[in-house]
Amino acid sequence: MDGCLLSLWVAGSQEWGLESRSFPSGAYLNQLPGARETGSLSSYQCTCDQEKNQVTANYTDFKNRHIAGKNAQGSDEFCSEQIKNRKITVKRRCKPRNTFIFANEDDVKAVCRDQGVKIRNTNLYKSKKQFKIVDCKNADRNRRPPNCTYRARNANKYIIVGCNRRLPVHFQRSSTHPPVFGITERV
Repeated sequence: MDGCLLSLWVAGSQEWGLESRSFPSGAYLNQLPGARETGSLSSYQCTCDQEKNQVTANYTDFKNRHIAGKNAQGSDEFCSEQIKNRKITVKRRCKPRNTFIFANEDDVKAVCRDQGVKIRNTNLYKSKKQFKIVDCKNADRNRRPPNCTYRARNANKYIIVGCNRRLPVHFQRSSTHPPVFGITERV
């Protein structure tokens, strides 16, 4: 694994901006822009759990966790079955929430290229068009894999993804608001 996706908000800057970078495991001192000037961050620790399901580190993992067929339909059963069949867990427990995007792979990849708007100072891109998605939320925290159950909520939303080498590797969130061109986008 190359590193982990670490998201920090740097206090004291002109506005609260998201600084997301990929770092190898270890300790760092004031490595984010503006940290030395504001004095708000003296150090931080970045650790990566080596379990495959802890950090979405590459496109293959992202695809498994988030891309469903373009014609699939989101339902409680869909969420529960897909999360079980794809073995999506967090520390061998039911993942609290997972989002599936109903689209062709190429359409999702394009968000990291010409069909997304880069969010300043991050590796995040917001899609220019809405995608059909299903947000799957864990319905019973007492259950353990493979018996996880989920509630589905379907929507058409813009997606925000973390990109590495022009491929999506991290699903940040979805939004009802279109990207704003030429203005700093905040997540």
